[in-house]
Amino acid sequence: MDDAIQQVRDRIDIVDLISEYIKLQKAGSNLKAPCPFHNEKTPSFFVSPERQTWHCFGCNLGGSIFDFVMEYEGVEFGPALRMLAHRAGVTLTEYDQKEKGEREQLLNIIEKSTQFYEKQLWESKPGQTAVKYLLNRGVAEKLLKSFRVGFAPEAWEGLTGFLEKTFTNQNLQRSGMSIARENKSGFYDRFRGRIMFPINNIHGQPIGFSGRIFSPTGQVNDQVGKYINSPQTLIYDKSRTLFALDRARQQIKERGRSLIMEGVMDVILAHQIGVDHAVASTGTALTEEQIGIVKRYAPTIDLSFDTDPAGVMATEKAVGASLAQGLNVNVVTLDDPDCKDPADYIQKHTRKFTERVENPVAVMDFFADQAFKSFDPATPQGKKAIGAKLLPFINRISNSIEQSHWLNNLAVRLQTPESVLRQELVSFSNLSPGLNSNSLEKTSQIVKVADLLTLEKAILALIIYRPMWYKDNYTKFDTSVLSDESQNLLKKLRQSELKENSIDVFVSPLADSIKKVINRWYLQAQVQWDDIEEPDFLAVLDQLFLSLRGKKIKAELTELEYKIKEAERTKNQARVLTLAQKFIELSRKI
Repeated sequence: MDDAIQQVRDRIDIVDLISEYIKLQKAGSNLKAPCPFHNEKTPSFFVSPERQTWHCFGCNLGGSIFDFVMEYEGVEFGPALRMLAHRAGVTLTEYDQKEKGEREQLLNIIEKSTQFYEKQLWESKPGQTAVKYLLNRGVAEKLLKSFRVGFAPEAWEGLTGFLEKTFTNQNLQRSGMSIARENKSGFYDRFRGRIMFPINNIHGQPIGFSGRIFSPTGQVNDQVGKYINSPQTLIYDKSRTLFALDRARQQIKERGRSLIMEGVMDVILAHQIGVDHAVASTGTALTEEQIGIVKRYAPTIDLSFDTDPAGVMATEKAVGASLAQGLNVNVVTLDDPDCKDPADYIQKHTRKFTERVENPVAVMDFFADQAFKSFDPATPQGKKAIGAKLLPFINRISNSIEQSHWLNNLAVRLQTPESVLRQELVSFSNLSPGLNSNSLEKTSQIVKVADLLTLEKAILALIIYRPMWYKDNYTKFDTSVLSDESQNLLKKLRQSELKENSIDVFVSPLADSIKKVINRWYLQAQVQWDDIEEPDFLAVLDQLFLSLRGKKIKAELTELEYKIKEAERTKNQARVLTLAQKFIELSRKI
């Protein structure tokens, strides 16, 4: 199948293909157009003939010829491949049969795994303990069976031993259910000692799992994640899959809105009380692809995430991405600080939760209320802080009428002329590509409004664009401020036999999902820093690293403030003093 896909790629030029759908115009070494996937006036949709990729800097969709057809035609990968293969004159018959056989094998493995876990939950002693836990969490037995919840025993080869009687170890590994041992032969179970929640495709077939750690003895290993999820496989694409969408899509259509939650327990309890248009992103931050999928069913998204700092950050990210795709966005708020997630709130305040779902808060009202509670709008510093909090979201609103409404609303509440706010909004709009300013000025604009994730992506994008310059000077930069994944990626890049500033040798052996991300970064950097020279490259990269370090420290300080307030609320004076000392020490590093 890989050969057939490559033949299609080789025979179809991305510029020719996309030009049949929309009108492209020259933009340096690339081409651009107004994005066909969201409303906008200034073109932010770019096509790279060099990398044969496309990306929209407004809604963050992008990818290959296959991704474009999937988004534009509203189809999955299989139909998109067949459409493009027909156009390219590539015969898929033998390849279709091969992939069909592989997919059926993997679907059978996941189905048998689901049956195995169900039996363990209902018929084993440890499973019965897990059932009691779930019932105490408020989940009815009927829902547990309906969602096919199961239990993975703590044995290293419980599931593997059961499945290898029927399936090859190679296919068990491809399905994500088994892992090959590193130092000796054999395989072991990926999921052990966990409550198992099957993740279905749109047809209701299990394609993966989300597993919550659970020990019948109550002794849980703190070194492992509370939830782990199936890895990316031929049948499970986590960036395009939503938990319970197979159940909820009809209700989403009928209601004209979707409710997106963070965890599987949130969704199960929501469905139990009749909130049956709820889905969850499961195992990943809400992606542009997932937003695009729910957008097919309804134009409105309601968000109900955890109330801890990580949940608030996830909400902010999801809001920005949803607004950029032209969706109406609301937030279902939780008013009980003792409830850390919607599942707890549903169990404690069932009726109130349904009322809040029926009356969600418009997202701009939600963030405005937060900002005005956190900062004093009567002071210049407070006005500035409120503007910095809200203007990035207003900037992401694709509809100009709606954007004008919220800008006017903010001007009234801040008692600041709307013209001044519009002028300030320009600095956020300037993050869109194609500006005629020098590299350092562009970078200053990015740093001014970027969050941690945006800065890290900017660093990686710039390095991917000019890898040799980084490789020759990497000791000058403190990469410890990056995530482990990013550090590993840069380590592999430094070990690659690069040819000048080409990334082909580095990208070639990587998985397709990673190639897609790297191609997007490359295009982003090419648009942002097209004519950059090596001295400016080093200066810009240094500025980005320093800014990321500073913002990380400030984020840690914010987290400490939150913990100090919690300790004060519970009157834990010893913890207050310990956290305050950490706050002082960390503040000195800024």
